[in-house]
Amino acid sequence: MNIENEYEIVPSPAPVSSEQARTYEEFIRETNETSKTYEVNGIHYYLRNETDPSPVKKIMNDHGRCNACTSRSGKLFSLIGQDGPAFLSNIRCFHDGSDKGCLFKVREKVLEVNKKPQSLRFYLVKDRCFPKIQEGVVDEEHSKNIFYEHVTIHPDKYTSTENSLRYGQLLDEYIPIIGPRLEKLCETEAVNSVRLISEAVTNGGIDSYQMTRSEHWKSVLEWVIGIQEHVRGETYDRMSKAKRIHLAVFAITTGRSEVDRETVVHLDYKQASNIVDFLTLPSIESVLREMDTRSDPINYRVSQLSRRLEAEKISSDHTISLTWPGEFKDDLDIHVHVPHDLCHPSNGRCSDYEEIYYGNKKIKAHDSSFWQLDFDANVNRGEAEPAENVSVGPGTFKIFVNNFTRRTFQKDIPFSIHIRQKGKEEIVIDRVWPSDRQTGNKMLIGEHTFSIVPSITPEMSVKAANRAKVLDPKWTQFIGNPSSKIPILEELSIPAYVWRKKTGSEDVNASFMDMAVKKKKKTLSSNKKKYLSQHEAEKPDTLTKLLANLGEGVHSVKVDPRNFAPGYVTKITTKEQVTKNPFNLCHYEDKFSVPTKPQKNGNARFNESWFKNGMMYRDVNVNSFIQFGKNWFMVIERTCLPRGDTDFPLCGGFRATNLSSNFHDLRDRWTFCNTKILPTVQDEGTPIIGSFLVSDSVTLSVDGIQTTVKVQ
Repeated sequence: MNIENEYEIVPSPAPVSSEQARTYEEFIRETNETSKTYEVNGIHYYLRNETDPSPVKKIMNDHGRCNACTSRSGKLFSLIGQDGPAFLSNIRCFHDGSDKGCLFKVREKVLEVNKKPQSLRFYLVKDRCFPKIQEGVVDEEHSKNIFYEHVTIHPDKYTSTENSLRYGQLLDEYIPIIGPRLEKLCETEAVNSVRLISEAVTNGGIDSYQMTRSEHWKSVLEWVIGIQEHVRGETYDRMSKAKRIHLAVFAITTGRSEVDRETVVHLDYKQASNIVDFLTLPSIESVLREMDTRSDPINYRVSQLSRRLEAEKISSDHTISLTWPGEFKDDLDIHVHVPHDLCHPSNGRCSDYEEIYYGNKKIKAHDSSFWQLDFDANVNRGEAEPAENVSVGPGTFKIFVNNFTRRTFQKDIPFSIHIRQKGKEEIVIDRVWPSDRQTGNKMLIGEHTFSIVPSITPEMSVKAANRAKVLDPKWTQFIGNPSSKIPILEELSIPAYVWRKKTGSEDVNASFMDMAVKKKKKTLSSNKKKYLSQHEAEKPDTLTKLLANLGEGVHSVKVDPRNFAPGYVTKITTKEQVTKNPFNLCHYEDKFSVPTKPQKNGNARFNESWFKNGMMYRDVNVNSFIQFGKNWFMVIERTCLPRGDTDFPLCGGFRATNLSSNFHDLRDRWTFCNTKILPTVQDEGTPIIGSFLVSDSVTLSVDGIQTTVKVQ
């Protein structure tokens, strides 16, 4: 049995049984000998082997020189069912259908080219998906309804019209992209983790934490568990190509989905991205808390006025972003086609559209504004969390993705397109770049129309104005005129992890004696050379262990700022202490948005406006690390706040969640200050500006060696 394709290649039929042989007319009109399809949840399908049809077409053409049969053979030869290739599967013997054995030879070639498929694709078997036997009139001038008869495929069953309409488009769109998610969900530890999460959700929580929205997660958990039970312990990496498609069909045809004339959405697939995130959280309590947080429609209780004012700081109303996992080092590029009528006349006209991409980063729009590619990821080397962003305006745009430089082989590359318009819900389109797709073969993602964003002046309601007057004495007594500033490392009230830095003017004598001391310590501890495995075992695997190592000797720590999102810490001064924590953590998740609490990375990355000399190098020095509660912060040298850069609107860190309970009634006015009172920076000292380490691991250059450690 050929495990890869899950059908058996049997020896060719013996060319001796002439009694079984039929004439061409008898063979071609026999429709009861069918080819067995695959079937999952009422979906009947074949697997298409993506391979060259030329060898089969050549032999078929030798049989009667029929153009129709030759053309059909090139389209049908690679379809594979449960019993093997479906094309000419009803050939009985050498002379069947042809005295010269032509059809028998075609069948032999079909078996040969499909023996080891390189790439398999899904092919839905539905009504009228195969051509009829009869095509073309024998005598067109004196037509007597005598038709030419040609080869075709007769499947044993067809997908019903109802199932074709319900799942056809869903299968076409989701089979190419669902693989990476199924791979993660089918891991052995993922199965165990989902079982723990499901038990806790079913019970409404655990002793230490009771959920408020457990019902929100039950459907997607049922879907995930159904997939895990279906595979019966087999991990995705051990599945054949055919089994992966069978699993994808099962997953897509179970769970919740919505289909209309224009769009299809598998709701459980979308929601399962959260389940994947939960699988690596440190405790079941943290999972349940995160579930409640993500399912809460309102995460922060701030007034409509404050939210509107914060939103007005967003400088780009229309953005298209491309993101993909950092484990894939390929240079994916976003391409946006701008219709010529949206471009400025000064641009000239070479075609019906202008293209924004890495080779043409900025164009002038019809209103004299500029639409542009903000940054290009993974050009020369891989980044930890690659992202690209294009800022445009109102209009209709075509979106493409290209793999300019392939660095990943034999694996599909998942990526996402994020379409954002201020005032509307974000649209996320998940796709994959197939392993067999050539670089330069741009993939059309779709067409999107942005509308004009109306400008609305924020107004305070009468009720809110009366409330503000009543609370003004309390504000004056305890808060007064607040200010926000960036604290400096030298005056910080909590410990910072620092180390002796390598410099060009280091004391030669001190350096020489350091080497002597280290050599003596090594000699005393062991006279044997260490194996590679011992050296590897001694390498720090966590940030805490690395910082302990940095405490001895002189070291250099550098990072590539393109791998990190910028951030800073503020300290707010008021008449009395009104906050629970003295420091406010400001992390840029996405460009064009004010910074938020550090939770995850989006499309924001450092640019030159964050550095004092206005230049951003690919290797910059790290000054120190600071732990603010559970959040690690990396202080980067020679940084500053990006004043005047509309990509990064600043805020003072006035968050309602940090106010003490006695002052919750002042939260509206407090959050009003967030974008009105901006932080100041001292001329002297090291400001706490750099990046929050929100990923599970971080890659640093320690003494010139790339080192990746877990952030813990």
